[in-house]
Amino acid sequence: MPKKAIMKASNKTAIFLGVLIIASLVAAYFFIGLERPQRDALNYYDAMKFLLGQKAQGELEGLAIARLLTSPLMLYISIFFSFFTKNLYSGIMIANIIFYSLVVCAFYWLAYEIYERKKVALFGTVLVAANYYLVNPVNAYLVDMSGWFFMLTASYFA
Repeated sequence: MPKKAIMKASNKTAIFLGVLIIASLVAAYFFIGLERPQRDALNYYDAMKFLLGQKAQGELEGLAIARLLTSPLMLYISIFFSFFTKNLYSGIMIANIIFYSLVVCAFYWLAYEIYERKKVALFGTVLVAANYYLVNPVNAYLVDMSGWFFMLTASYFA
């Protein structure tokens, strides 16, 4: 197969995955809607406030400090993005969208490595990208996306 044909197929796949990611997030925003932060999201919020040197909100303070041990990188990335949006929850949302996109790409490469067929990898990635349990954490202000990304990346390199 000529090199140009391989390049075109790769570009088409990348464009398709990009559109799929955007469509999933738009659909999630309009159909699921943005939830009010609750439970775990409040713990992450308090942990970010703690990292910023501010007081956490009451009873959640102990759990918020535990979040520092489980997901410090995601908390710092969320704080970084919150400087641009002036809102800690928006920072979490932006970081989740980035990691969601990375999870979809990492799954594609992992599936391609396992099955060695682009079509199978692409269809599997479509199922993962449109999965409610992958899209919902993005809308719930949770930081699970970074964990999913690093797990899939570690599986790829194993």
